[in-house]
Amino acid sequence: MRKITLLLSIIVLNTMVISAQIIPTGLWYPIGDVTISTVTDDGDNGDGAGDGALFINGQSSVVGQGARFKFNGTMESGTNYAIDSYIYNFSGSFSRVRVSLHNITDDVELAVYVDAGTVLNGSNQLENVVFNYTAIASDVGDQLELRYVRNDDGNTARDFKIDNASLGGTFITEALPAVSSSGVWSAIGDTAITNTTNDDDNGDGLNDGAIYVDGLSAVVGQGVAFTFDEAIVNGNRYTAEATIYNSDASFSRLQLSLYNATDDVVLATSSSVVLVGGAIETTSITYDALATDNGDVLVLRFIRDDDGNTARNFSIDIAKINGAVLSTTVLGIEDNILKQGIATYPNPVSHILNIKKIDNGITIKNASLYNIIGKEVYTAINTSSIDVSNFSKGLYILKLESQEGGVLTKKVLVE
Repeated sequence: MRKITLLLSIIVLNTMVISAQIIPTGLWYPIGDVTISTVTDDGDNGDGAGDGALFINGQSSVVGQGARFKFNGTMESGTNYAIDSYIYNFSGSFSRVRVSLHNITDDVELAVYVDAGTVLNGSNQLENVVFNYTAIASDVGDQLELRYVRNDDGNTARDFKIDNASLGGTFITEALPAVSSSGVWSAIGDTAITNTTNDDDNGDGLNDGAIYVDGLSAVVGQGVAFTFDEAIVNGNRYTAEATIYNSDASFSRLQLSLYNATDDVVLATSSSVVLVGGAIETTSITYDALATDNGDVLVLRFIRDDDGNTARNFSIDIAKINGAVLSTTVLGIEDNILKQGIATYPNPVSHILNIKKIDNGITIKNASLYNIIGKEVYTAINTSSIDVSNFSKGLYILKLESQEGGVLTKKVLVE
């Protein structure tokens, strides 16, 4: 029996080691005061031209800023970890980048690209970084990360971009949690948001549909917001991406941000994106949710930070959250009538949620409640109230459909 037990223990241990090996998935993190966003000005460096790169943009004059990719799994003795990566800099200012493999657990640099201070400038805009490391016994079970650290003077102009990186010949990818892309678009400030079909083929088809954001008065800070139906989950990483453009002659400038609507807190904000007439830009932003965010309402916001001139409009062709595409359909006429003609109260609610018609021309056909994972927990026809006293506490989505064809969704907090 002891021999069988020992044999089983060895098998289990071996299985654990195999399943724990380093794999080319993980997460990107900033090093220092930088923003990491997506750009599409990369060349074909083995993965296709314009397919996407990471822009590492220093926000303050500090030496040692950059980015790191933390691999999933742990190291195994004798395994060779081969890195092949392309970094570039097309800007006028030079930058110098040190690329290395690092043992996170022991806080030890394992290997560095032979040209530890790779200079990217006008005469050397692109660098192919190739190096490797073979793990030893002291690395077993430890975590591994790939680091790109600027070792120049820290000037904010000395930015760089990472086109791709591979481990053992396989491109590394971010492993993000699945997040529901359902929600509702709404205007920020005195702005009209309408659907348009003048968008290019940015990976989703030519003229397939976009949102036109039209400022109606000269006020700074106007824009558009997408409020997600799914609540924020502690520990989740949220990466929002957007392809935006300007079909008008005048320039516009805006920022992408993730916002906690429950606590009225901006979670993360991108660098400003300048859109000249006809220009298309891709930008992204990432936020790691904290315990204080758990269960709160998440909003993706596009806010203009230019001078507020009414000519400075923009359009959104594609918006994503953790790779899931958001619908670019805004409320129609009947939806807006329903939005203005229905009141729901109280909110938060502990007993009876009232649904009151302000506009008597509206007929409520159906009322439904969904929990935060999208499961329908209540539905009724032509109702004016919902008893929630037996529901679990938390956030719910109320969906109202009118006989006239409008649809309204509202968030309801049961306490």
